Amino acid sequence: MSGNIEQSNSNDSDVGPFMIRRSQSGDAGVIADIYNQAIGSTTATFDTEPQSEETRRRWLESHDDRHPVFVAEVKQHVVGWAALTKWSDRPAYDGTVESSFYVSERYRSRGIGRALKERLVSEARRLGFHTILSRAAQGSDASLHLNDSMGFQHIGTMKEVGLKFGQRLDVHMMQLMLAPQDDSALILPIDAATGEVDESLQNQATLSPAGNVAILLFDDVEVLDFCGPFEVFSVAGNLAAPPAPGVFTVAENSSVRARNGLTVIPDHTLDSCPGAEVLIVPGGIGSRREIDNKPLIDWVRTTAQTAELVLSVCTGALLLGKAGLLDGLNATTHHSAFDVLRETVPTATVHEQRRFVDNGRIITSAGIAAGIDMSLHVVARRLGVDVAAATARHMEYPWQPDE
Repeated sequence: MSGNIEQSNSNDSDVGPFMIRRSQSGDAGVIADIYNQAIGSTTATFDTEPQSEETRRRWLESHDDRHPVFVAEVKQHVVGWAALTKWSDRPAYDGTVESSFYVSERYRSRGIGRALKERLVSEARRLGFHTILSRAAQGSDASLHLNDSMGFQHIGTMKEVGLKFGQRLDVHMMQLMLAPQDDSALILPIDAATGEVDESLQNQATLSPAGNVAILLFDDVEVLDFCGPFEVFSVAGNLAAPPAPGVFTVAENSSVRARNGLTVIPDHTLDSCPGAEVLIVPGGIGSRREIDNKPLIDWVRTTAQTAELVLSVCTGALLLGKAGLLDGLNATTHHSAFDVLRETVPTATVHEQRRFVDNGRIITSAGIAAGIDMSLHVVARRLGVDVAAATARHMEYPWQPDE
């Protein structure tokens, strides 16, 4: 069943970045602890009795390379897990797999569940599955919304099939059809020292790190604010030839004069921009002017509604704040604009010592080069830290994942 990702009462903003890796036998105990939290307090699973470490170890051993288990780590502590599990032992179901994930109570509503789910979908595609299924019990509105936002279709409801906490509960069935893999769009991580494909990473690198990535431009935009993330997402998605499309620029006008006089011709105008799974809003001195540009702010707000991730670099946070996207969240920006951000979004908590702040769907970064760290963090979230490290290595960038 899909893991419960309801809002946690924790207000701990110092969670820091997380990474996703394949599970190991030694993870069985913490996997059991996280699962037992869900058993005792949620309807995310219909198990009713706590499970032992040994039970979970046997469960781990039952998952083979075609049905992997992943864990999410924060500061080397496992805080969540996810698994692809056989839908049925009958051979005709071989192309079908079920997804499940669970996150520790303290770390829910921080984007970890989504990142785990995205990794499962990525792996299911790489492994050649035809379709992936997901279940959510009655009342799991957050899980239903997450599945819906990732393209899962509601295919039916099993009425009152579960009895837990004294209630008869429905179970909603959801399904995502997995398109055949396009070999031309594979990420093939390259060892910068040899120029050869790094085969140790190749099995993890199957999708572009974020689908369509739209980078907003405007006059007097800071050059590295947008070029840094552009390079990260392009390298991560295009290490192999031919290049895999996905990263594009968009502006209100057909030409932009960036900071220090660089002229840029955007790929799209606001009116012609295609849908974007990731929206990146850079900063620069021009952002102080654009904060009062109602059509542009309206476009940011509207585009953010359907984007999976919304990122800002430097004073791009001011534009997100003006669009109402940072209300009640943790955020950061360029050190010269901390007070302006507080004035723009009085309900936001501004962190002056953080290079980036990840709220799950909304991620803000500090000035200029911090946008590269944030972008590599997003690649690590979606494809794993090894792929992010390969991207940084190709760029000759001294990335430190624990930042």
